[in-house]
Amino acid sequence: TLPAGPNNPFTQAVRLSMPLVGYETGRIRSPSESLSEQLSGGVIVRLPREWTVQGEYSLGRSNSNYQYPRDLLTTDGMAALIDGRLDPLSDVNAYPLDFSAFYPGESGRRRSGEFAGERKNATLRVSGPLLQLPGGPLRLAALLERREQFTEDRVGGYYGGTDTPTFTYYPEVGSGTDSGYAEINAPLVSAANARPGLLGLDLRASYRYDSTTTRTRPLEESSVPVSSLDGPFPQLPFQTNSVTGNQYTLGFRYTPVESVMLRVSYGEGILPPTPSQLSLSDVSFLAFILCLNLDPKRGGLPVNIATIERYFGSGSLLLRPEHSASWSGGVIFTPDPLPGLRLSVDYTRIEKTDEIGVLDSQTLLDDDFPGAIVRNALTAADAALGYTGGTIRVFNGGQVNIAHSLMEAFDIQVDYSWETRFGSFAANVLATVQPRLSQQAVPGSDEVDRVGYRNGPLKWRANAGLRWSRGAWDLGWNLQYYDASLVYTSSASTTVRNNAVLSQGSEWIPTQTYHDVYGRYRFENAPGFANALLENTELQISVQNVLNTSPPILASANALVAGYATEGDARLRRYSIAFTKRFGR
Repeated sequence: TLPAGPNNPFTQAVRLSMPLVGYETGRIRSPSESLSEQLSGGVIVRLPREWTVQGEYSLGRSNSNYQYPRDLLTTDGMAALIDGRLDPLSDVNAYPLDFSAFYPGESGRRRSGEFAGERKNATLRVSGPLLQLPGGPLRLAALLERREQFTEDRVGGYYGGTDTPTFTYYPEVGSGTDSGYAEINAPLVSAANARPGLLGLDLRASYRYDSTTTRTRPLEESSVPVSSLDGPFPQLPFQTNSVTGNQYTLGFRYTPVESVMLRVSYGEGILPPTPSQLSLSDVSFLAFILCLNLDPKRGGLPVNIATIERYFGSGSLLLRPEHSASWSGGVIFTPDPLPGLRLSVDYTRIEKTDEIGVLDSQTLLDDDFPGAIVRNALTAADAALGYTGGTIRVFNGGQVNIAHSLMEAFDIQVDYSWETRFGSFAANVLATVQPRLSQQAVPGSDEVDRVGYRNGPLKWRANAGLRWSRGAWDLGWNLQYYDASLVYTSSASTTVRNNAVLSQGSEWIPTQTYHDVYGRYRFENAPGFANALLENTELQISVQNVLNTSPPILASANALVAGYATEGDARLRRYSIAFTKRFGR
């Protein structure tokens, strides 16, 4: 914020964002490293009577770490932006600012430490026909599975505006799941026994059983201060939690005439939290963003971030399994007069209780969400001011169990292909409209629809494409469309909404459209030695965002929100070349 003064031509303080033209690039880079490894193997055994047994085992491991700058400028550098030694209101592209005198020391880098995890998976599958029905064989597919996954102990370092870092130890968390699954597919009516008005009827039923045990640490021991990245580390006891779940689905597919097929399914299920969802991440250095929220227990004033000792940005040890019930239905239309045309419309409705998700900070404050906020004791002076809660000491902004949510969506797809003397053409359009995603944070609170808000899905998304092919050549075009959205969240107060509109200059992020093109050539019948070299080889050249469309800029005082609409890509037009060689037949 640039306050009113000699270096500010406006008559009031203004919130300012500026490009760092002239800033030494290496100082603002955030290098990261990630490595994923997986080893898997299996065996398939063909048995008599069309039965198959398949066994698989896989072992995977991932590791990542990253660094990022502590402060962009020294305290004197921030003062220079205000007193005029650095003029942020100038045309910095034409006259880059000289930041060299205001760089912080090289020791001023935060380090996250390493994030490592491991997963193991063993499965046994069996499938085959059980008996013969009038429409075909009744088939069974069954599975037994054992899954294990855990995140290893890790340490995070934080400088907090000084050259002396503090370190936090996060103990290992993990889970193991034993599962059993069975599915039956029953073709009651097929071409073998069809009759007018009943050309096909298939029933499908499935059942899944899961038993999951998680190993975590109590909340007060989920992150512990230590003296260095190398420890010493305390020995902390585990707490275990076991949950079982039964999931089933039932559906049918009905074909009344050749050109129409109807499908309907219903399912229920239980999904336990994953180790990553149970793993807390201490991001106390980001607690400053809470100052943009209002504390309803303290007169609706901005949150006092000076009293916050711990701020967790992801994960929660209090998560319960989520329960869901879903309906889906659709129709597929392939009219005989237009061969090559396929139209499908599908409807999906998913209702969840205790859904594992993320709520914005203001909602957690407004609903006094259980387990999210730990306050200091209410002082007599605060009580005299009418406050009903003390200052905030711990804030957990990670995953929570949302009391109730309801999602509805329609998917519409049109495909059409045709042949001409100039080659083959194929066109497609796929659109998704989501009229509803309502959430009730805690029992008894109001349900809030998030569709079209910054913290919710877009109401409309669409994709369209056209492909031409002839011989060894393919050319294609693709379009992506994204609906407009509001610049504030569904739970934002009037003040926050007004500030967001003021920063953006509009209430809406506009619609976005991007175009991609590609060309592919398959090498065939090359002369002599070149044929052996280029056989089963293709070359593809692609241009993403061929019109060089810039994604909308998001203006906000919150650095975690500001930037650009992520449906687009800040790299603008991009080129790629792929040369693919396939071996074997």
